[in-house]
Amino acid sequence: MVAVNRSSWGKAFPGHCDEAVLKGLLDESLAADLQAVAEDHLAACTSCRDRLETLAAAPALWTETRRIYEADESTRHATALNFGSAVQQGRSDDSITSWLRAIAQPCQEDASGSLGHIDRYRIDSVIGSGGMGVVAAGFDEQLARPIAIKLLAPHLAGLAPARRRFAREARAAAAIVHPAIMPIYSVSEQSHPPYLVMPLVGSATAGRSLQQRIDREGPLDLETALGIAAQVAEGLAAAHERGVVHRDIKPGNILMEENSPRVLIGDFGLARAIDDATVTVSGMVAGTPQYMSPEQAAGEAVGPGSDLFSLGSVLYAMLTGRPPFVADSPIAVLRKVIDTPVQPVVSRVESLPPWVDRLVRLFLVKDANARIVSAAEAAQLLRETEAHVRNPSRYPLPARLGPPHRLKTKSTITAMIAAIVLVMVGASLPLLRQQTPQGSNDKSKPGVASPKTLPTGQTSAGPSVTAMERSAAPTETDVSWHWDALPVELQQIRDSLHELERDLNLDAVGFESIDDRRHRGQPASGTATQ
Repeated sequence: MVAVNRSSWGKAFPGHCDEAVLKGLLDESLAADLQAVAEDHLAACTSCRDRLETLAAAPALWTETRRIYEADESTRHATALNFGSAVQQGRSDDSITSWLRAIAQPCQEDASGSLGHIDRYRIDSVIGSGGMGVVAAGFDEQLARPIAIKLLAPHLAGLAPARRRFAREARAAAAIVHPAIMPIYSVSEQSHPPYLVMPLVGSATAGRSLQQRIDREGPLDLETALGIAAQVAEGLAAAHERGVVHRDIKPGNILMEENSPRVLIGDFGLARAIDDATVTVSGMVAGTPQYMSPEQAAGEAVGPGSDLFSLGSVLYAMLTGRPPFVADSPIAVLRKVIDTPVQPVVSRVESLPPWVDRLVRLFLVKDANARIVSAAEAAQLLRETEAHVRNPSRYPLPARLGPPHRLKTKSTITAMIAAIVLVMVGASLPLLRQQTPQGSNDKSKPGVASPKTLPTGQTSAGPSVTAMERSAAPTETDVSWHWDALPVELQQIRDSLHELERDLNLDAVGFESIDDRRHRGQPASGTATQ
């Protein structure tokens, strides 16, 4: 602690710390001697401490932060998963607005409804908020364009992992140039709190995210849902090509441009280079449970396939109006994501064609290695299906989404068995007629007189037979059929055909994926491919 003249306190801070001193403490701009005096005063003054906390963050943010960091190890995981939603529900717009007014600089001119300025950006209103911070609508007065400014919650600004994650979001998004990726205009990592600036998408009345549209309209029509999913897949392909996995694809992070079909993937806050493991928190799973992949929910390493599973969940939500996995708690949701097969889309929306369920299942396979191969392949498939829905006569349905091969009936399979047996028995008859009994070395062919050998080397049937001719004569071979083995052979044939029949009869009871059969404890071999 720096020693200061206590007699100067009353002159500098009469009674209590004023707002300028408290802001100076937050942005570390106070002189060393004044900072020491302010810290001593705060240690004894409850009123000033409360004012400092209010300036730093809204009360609900402090409550949730304490709840997470004071929780024991057994409950911290579940609490952290629900952090964002709990903060969102427990915080009022008034408290966020008050916080923004406290950290913003007053406007020089009378800007109607403005909350103040942060650097050159005017802050007009609050768009949304979450566990990491607040997003506000504003205006860049230097470039004369509307902007969205995302501020890191000040109660997290002092935590190095939170600041690194915030900076990583800006770097990850800025490194990817694609029409479906939200661009970053600028970023300020050293300000208090740090912030980044993005385009302002949507409006307060029309909504800004896909989640808001689903909440407002319910399930989307098939063509619209496929078009949105295709754009997201194309954006993910660009991100994956740069080695970046988003890790939090969900309707709330897909932004909708007003009066335009274009969408933008936002919030790369969880994005991480595929080979970067430097920013992790032990015991915590980051992301949104309802849209996580099984490997992410299990806390395992994730790759591009994780984003594709999440995209499949988003497509499911667009078509049905709800996520594919819903439960009463985050932990229960994670268990469903890992263990429970998804309910068919067509069972929730009967008007959808059956191939839609086969499309969704390509994304929602539990085994990442059996999932659709890449975001680029997913984008192509989604574009082809979108074209088919728009004009079925011109664009056929992709072959991999067609109905599974119709199977032959049981009577046809029985006929196949009988035909195979008849062929085998028929093939054995000539051999049975030609068989040579054991112990007999001199048998004539039926209907031919046996020649008599003469001393001169001639036979009674004609001229002499030379040794070369005798050696060239055909020799009888023992090709006798072993009848004792025939029942065993036939039983093996029947068993093989019955096994084939069981496998092929999948079509009679409904199409199943390999993963569904594995979940029910049945062997995966012989399962029809989708």
